Amino acid sequence: MLKTSRLLLALLLFIVLTIGCSHKKQEDVFLDQSGKEVKLSNFKGKIVLMSFIMTSCPNKKCDLITLQLLRTQFLLMDRFGKDFFLVSVSIDPEKDTPEVLKEYAKKFKADPEGWFFITGSSET
Repeated sequence: MLKTSRLLLALLLFIVLTIGCSHKKQEDVFLDQSGKEVKLSNFKGKIVLMSFIMTSCPNKKCDLITLQLLRTQFLLMDRFGKDFFLVSVSIDPEKDTPEVLKEYAKKFKADPEGWFFITGSSET
């Protein structure tokens, strides 16, 4: 069951990224946990593992996802921030400001050189 869930998640991410990259439009700009602008094209040619989070997740399942990514950060430390990156996208931009994301990242000891917590406006 868990293997099937992971396969479906990977397939969904592939579809989303493929569709998102297949048409020409102005690229969305996000803010990271430091308040710096980030575009997904910044990661072109890199390996990116992306997750979707909300820091105020009521049942803490988002924390479980972040903990798994933290494990990945440590397992791939030699490549981390060079050709392998983690990107956690907030699905609650009204609450998850860069300041809130920065505290969330600190809570999990996320390395800011290779792990970006990004948020956008509620329209993004």
